[in-house]
Amino acid sequence: MEVHFVVAQEDGRSKKFRLANEEYVVIGRSKTLCQVYLEDTLCSSTHTKISVQNNAIFIEDMNSKNGVFLNGVRILKQRIYIDDKVRFGGSILFINHSRMDEKSVKASTYHGKGSRRNNLTLELDSKSSSHTFGSFKKVLIGGESNRGQKRSPKKEDRTLVSQMQIKNAYLIDLSIALIVFILANVIFYQVFPDHYKVAEELSIFVRMFKGTAIKYTLASFIISIAVHFINIRIESGSIGKRILGIN
Repeated sequence: MEVHFVVAQEDGRSKKFRLANEEYVVIGRSKTLCQVYLEDTLCSSTHTKISVQNNAIFIEDMNSKNGVFLNGVRILKQRIYIDDKVRFGGSILFINHSRMDEKSVKASTYHGKGSRRNNLTLELDSKSSSHTFGSFKKVLIGGESNRGQKRSPKKEDRTLVSQMQIKNAYLIDLSIALIVFILANVIFYQVFPDHYKVAEELSIFVRMFKGTAIKYTLASFIISIAVHFINIRIESGSIGKRILGIN
């Protein structure tokens, strides 16, 4: 079984990729963590994952900020079929069955009772001549192509990578707070040198906690804590997260 996909982006660009059984791709804004990279500001660094498992196609939200929508309904993980439309950020993904063999088309077709198509899907179809879906015909001929890779054996491995990235980002943010603490102390030492002359035989680090110098050390600590909390509450992501491309 081999399934062909198209991702139509809001700016008219598109990307194609194909997956065989037991292969997957991660889609998002990170060039290092994703097999399908999108320049979509509404997408997270690792936004969604498409996989083929036991001849069934699945889409999974990778803890994205703005979510994954299957035919207008927000989902976490769901099986998808031909004619389904998946939206993430400003992009739309669909299955390009015209390039698939009969066996793959049959396995990817919904055979249940009723229709999977809702009002949002119909509304999107009515806009097929718009800038988003106007690119679909072009995509069937050209566009960027990516090949999926063998799926990782365990979901825990992916979770571990994500946790490590978050941990590393937090360590960067803590390092920034430490740098602010040191710089604040240096400034206080330069401006108020007399307050650090107590027990001059001791190291400057020890003198920071002696006599009146301790109040400047405390002030430096408060400043660094304030900077840290402002940093981690930035809506677009802390400095550490932006350095590592985490949304």
